[in-house]
Amino acid sequence: VLVGCPGSDPHLDAPATGVEPGPPDAAEPVAFRLANYNVHDFFDDVADGTETVVSTAAYQAKIAKVGAVVAALAADVVVMQEVENVRVLDALASGPLASAGYATRVLLPGKDPRGINVGVLSKHPFDKVVSHANDTFASSANPSQIHGYSRDCVELHLAVAGQHVALLGVHFKAKAAPDEPDKRLAEAEHTRAIADAITANDPTALVAILGDY
Repeated sequence: VLVGCPGSDPHLDAPATGVEPGPPDAAEPVAFRLANYNVHDFFDDVADGTETVVSTAAYQAKIAKVGAVVAALAADVVVMQEVENVRVLDALASGPLASAGYATRVLLPGKDPRGINVGVLSKHPFDKVVSHANDTFASSANPSQIHGYSRDCVELHLAVAGQHVALLGVHFKAKAAPDEPDKRLAEAEHTRAIADAITANDPTALVAILGDY
Protein backbone atom coordinates (compact mmCIF):
# COMPACT_ATOMS: atom_id res chain seq x y z
CA VAL A 1 0.00 0.00 0.00
CA LEU A 2 1.31 3.45 -0.88
CA VAL A 3 -0.16 5.94 1.57
CA GLY A 4 -0.46 9.62 0.79
CA CYS A 5 0.39 9.29 -2.92
CA PRO A 6 -1.01 11.77 -5.47
CA GLY A 7 -4.33 10.95 -7.03
CA SER A 8 -2.94 11.02 -10.56
CA ASP A 9 0.36 10.88 -12.39
CA PRO A 10 1.31 14.43 -13.42
CA HIS A 11 3.34 13.07 -16.33
CA LEU A 12 0.26 11.34 -17.76
CA ASP A 13 -2.01 14.35 -17.24
CA ALA A 14 0.42 17.01 -18.52
CA PRO A 15 -0.49 18.86 -21.72
CA ALA A 16 1.56 17.99 -24.79
CA THR A 17 3.75 21.11 -24.63
CA GLY A 18 7.11 19.41 -24.23
CA VAL A 19 7.50 21.10 -20.81
CA GLU A 20 7.94 18.81 -17.85
CA PRO A 21 5.43 19.60 -15.09
CA GLY A 22 6.60 20.49 -11.61
CA PRO A 23 6.35 18.14 -8.64
CA PRO A 24 2.86 17.29 -7.38
CA ASP A 25 1.51 19.19 -4.42
CA ALA A 26 0.84 16.01 -2.46
CA ALA A 27 3.50 14.53 -0.21
CA GLU A 28 5.68 11.68 -1.40
CA PRO A 29 3.98 8.32 -0.85
CA VAL A 30 4.88 6.27 2.21
CA ALA A 31 5.17 2.49 1.91
CA PHE A 32 2.90 0.66 4.36
CA ARG A 33 3.09 -3.14 4.40
CA LEU A 34 0.35 -5.44 5.72
CA ALA A 35 0.66 -9.16 6.38
CA ASN A 36 -1.79 -11.87 7.34
CA TYR A 37 -0.69 -15.13 8.98
CA ASN A 38 -2.58 -18.07 10.48
CA VAL A 39 -0.03 -19.35 13.00
CA HIS A 40 -2.06 -22.53 13.77
CA ASP A 41 -2.69 -23.37 17.42
CA PHE A 42 -0.15 -20.99 18.90
CA PHE A 43 -0.58 -21.94 22.57
CA ASP A 44 1.87 -21.12 25.34
CA ASP A 45 3.27 -23.34 28.12
CA VAL A 46 1.11 -21.90 30.93
CA ALA A 47 -1.98 -23.71 32.23
CA ASP A 48 -4.50 -20.92 32.88
CA GLY A 49 -7.75 -22.35 31.55
CA THR A 50 -9.09 -25.22 29.48
CA GLU A 51 -6.90 -24.49 26.47
CA THR A 52 -4.11 -26.69 25.15
CA VAL A 53 -0.82 -26.42 27.06
CA VAL A 54 2.41 -27.24 25.22
CA SER A 55 5.85 -27.99 26.59
CA THR A 56 8.27 -25.13 27.12
CA ALA A 57 10.58 -26.58 24.47
CA ALA A 58 7.76 -26.78 21.92
CA TYR A 59 6.60 -23.25 22.79
CA GLN A 60 10.07 -21.77 22.38
CA ALA A 61 10.54 -23.59 19.09
CA LYS A 62 7.24 -22.19 17.81
CA ILE A 63 8.22 -18.67 18.87
CA ALA A 64 11.47 -18.99 16.93
CA LYS A 65 9.80 -20.36 13.78
CA VAL A 66 6.92 -17.86 13.71
CA GLY A 67 9.30 -15.04 14.56
CA ALA A 68 11.53 -15.93 11.62
CA VAL A 69 8.57 -15.81 9.22
CA VAL A 70 7.29 -12.49 10.56
CA ALA A 71 10.78 -11.01 10.39
CA ALA A 72 11.04 -12.07 6.74
CA LEU A 73 7.65 -10.50 5.95
CA ALA A 74 8.90 -7.16 7.32
CA ALA A 75 5.36 -5.81 7.58
CA ASP A 76 4.25 -2.74 9.49
CA VAL A 77 1.17 -4.58 10.78
CA VAL A 78 0.76 -8.36 11.04
CA VAL A 79 -2.72 -9.79 11.69
CA MET A 80 -2.58 -13.34 13.04
CA GLN A 81 -5.14 -16.05 13.66
CA GLU A 82 -5.07 -18.83 16.29
CA VAL A 83 -3.06 -16.99 18.96
CA GLU A 84 -3.85 -17.93 22.55
CA ASN A 85 -3.14 -14.67 24.37
CA VAL A 86 -1.18 -11.42 24.40
CA ARG A 87 1.69 -13.17 26.22
CA VAL A 88 2.41 -15.01 22.98
CA LEU A 89 2.58 -11.72 21.09
CA ASP A 90 4.81 -10.24 23.79
CA ALA A 91 7.14 -13.25 23.57
CA LEU A 92 7.47 -12.75 19.82
CA ALA A 93 7.99 -8.99 20.09
CA SER A 94 10.59 -9.23 22.84
CA GLY A 95 12.28 -12.36 21.48
CA PRO A 96 13.03 -13.03 17.80
CA LEU A 97 11.39 -9.74 16.78
CA ALA A 98 13.08 -7.56 19.40
CA SER A 99 14.74 -5.37 16.77
CA ALA A 100 11.68 -5.16 14.50
CA GLY A 101 9.84 -2.47 16.45
CA TYR A 102 6.50 -4.15 17.15
CA ALA A 103 5.73 -1.93 20.12
CA THR A 104 1.96 -2.35 19.78
CA ARG A 105 0.33 -5.70 20.44
CA VAL A 106 -3.43 -6.32 20.42
CA LEU A 107 -5.38 -9.43 21.36
CA LEU A 108 -9.01 -9.33 22.45
CA PRO A 109 -10.24 -12.73 23.69
CA GLY A 110 -12.91 -13.96 21.28
CA LYS A 111 -15.48 -16.74 21.42
CA ASP A 112 -13.57 -19.78 20.20
CA PRO A 113 -13.98 -22.60 22.77
CA ARG A 114 -10.40 -23.75 22.16
CA GLY A 115 -9.05 -20.35 23.16
CA ILE A 116 -7.59 -19.30 19.80
CA ASN A 117 -7.90 -15.61 18.95
CA VAL A 118 -7.05 -12.90 16.45
CA GLY A 119 -3.81 -11.18 17.46
CA VAL A 120 -2.03 -8.18 15.97
CA LEU A 121 1.58 -6.99 15.96
CA SER A 122 2.08 -3.40 14.83
CA LYS A 123 4.87 -0.88 14.45
CA HIS A 124 2.24 1.88 14.66
CA PRO A 125 -0.07 2.73 17.56
CA PHE A 126 -3.80 2.26 17.02
CA ASP A 127 -6.20 5.16 17.56
CA LYS A 128 -9.14 2.84 18.19
CA VAL A 129 -9.69 -0.90 18.63
CA VAL A 130 -13.21 -2.37 18.57
CA SER A 131 -14.35 -5.95 19.20
CA HIS A 132 -17.36 -7.27 17.29
CA ALA A 133 -17.36 -10.63 19.09
CA ASN A 134 -20.85 -10.05 20.49
CA ASP A 135 -22.46 -8.75 17.30
CA THR A 136 -25.42 -10.79 16.01
CA PHE A 137 -26.54 -10.99 12.40
CA ALA A 138 -28.12 -13.17 9.72
CA SER A 139 -27.05 -14.06 6.20
CA SER A 140 -28.88 -12.83 3.11
CA ALA A 141 -29.57 -16.49 2.27
CA ASN A 142 -31.33 -17.25 5.57
CA PRO A 143 -32.59 -14.08 7.32
CA SER A 144 -34.40 -16.06 10.04
CA GLN A 145 -31.22 -17.69 11.40
CA ILE A 146 -29.20 -15.46 13.73
CA HIS A 147 -25.44 -15.95 13.99
CA GLY A 148 -22.41 -14.46 15.73
CA TYR A 149 -18.73 -14.49 14.95
CA SER A 150 -16.94 -17.79 15.53
CA ARG A 151 -14.04 -15.83 17.06
CA ASP A 152 -14.24 -12.08 16.46
CA CYS A 153 -13.96 -9.34 13.91
CA VAL A 154 -11.34 -7.01 15.38
CA GLU A 155 -11.63 -3.46 14.04
CA LEU A 156 -8.43 -1.39 14.19
CA HIS A 157 -7.91 2.25 13.22
CA LEU A 158 -4.59 4.03 12.78
CA ALA A 159 -3.06 6.97 10.93
CA VAL A 160 -0.15 6.53 8.53
CA ALA A 161 1.36 9.71 7.07
CA GLY A 162 -1.88 11.48 7.95
CA GLN A 163 -3.99 8.88 6.16
CA HIS A 164 -6.80 7.09 8.01
CA VAL A 165 -6.28 3.32 7.71
CA ALA A 166 -8.86 0.83 9.02
CA LEU A 167 -8.18 -2.88 9.33
CA LEU A 168 -10.59 -5.73 10.07
CA GLY A 169 -9.04 -8.95 11.41
CA VAL A 170 -11.26 -12.04 11.15
CA HIS A 171 -11.28 -15.82 11.45
CA PHE A 172 -14.50 -17.26 10.08
CA LYS A 173 -16.17 -20.60 10.85
CA ALA A 174 -13.98 -23.49 9.74
CA LYS A 175 -15.24 -26.12 7.30
CA ALA A 176 -14.53 -28.85 9.84
CA ALA A 177 -17.59 -30.87 10.84
CA PRO A 178 -20.16 -29.79 11.67
CA ASP A 179 -19.77 -27.30 8.83
CA GLU A 180 -22.05 -24.24 8.82
CA PRO A 181 -21.74 -22.51 5.45
CA ASP A 182 -24.60 -20.13 6.27
CA LYS A 183 -22.76 -18.96 9.38
CA ARG A 184 -19.61 -18.36 7.33
CA LEU A 185 -21.62 -16.41 4.75
CA ALA A 186 -23.22 -14.36 7.52
CA GLU A 187 -19.78 -13.59 9.00
CA ALA A 188 -18.50 -12.48 5.60
CA GLU A 189 -21.50 -10.28 4.85
CA HIS A 190 -21.42 -8.67 8.29
CA THR A 191 -17.68 -7.98 7.98
CA ARG A 192 -18.32 -6.31 4.63
CA ALA A 193 -21.08 -4.25 6.27
CA ILE A 194 -18.62 -3.05 8.92
CA ALA A 195 -16.13 -2.11 6.19
CA ASP A 196 -18.85 -0.28 4.25
CA ALA A 197 -19.89 1.62 7.39
CA ILE A 198 -16.30 2.77 7.94
CA THR A 199 -16.12 4.01 4.34
CA ALA A 200 -19.50 5.74 4.62
CA ASN A 201 -18.31 7.55 7.75
CA ASP A 202 -14.97 8.48 6.14
CA PRO A 203 -14.81 8.12 2.35
CA THR A 204 -11.06 8.84 2.44
CA ALA A 205 -10.28 5.84 4.68
CA LEU A 206 -8.20 2.98 3.34
CA VAL A 207 -9.89 -0.25 4.48
CA ALA A 208 -8.45 -3.77 4.41
CA ILE A 209 -9.97 -7.04 5.62
CA LEU A 210 -7.37 -9.60 6.69
CA GLY A 211 -7.89 -13.05 8.11
CA ASP A 212 -8.69 -16.69 7.63
CA TYR A 213 -11.93 -16.89 5.65
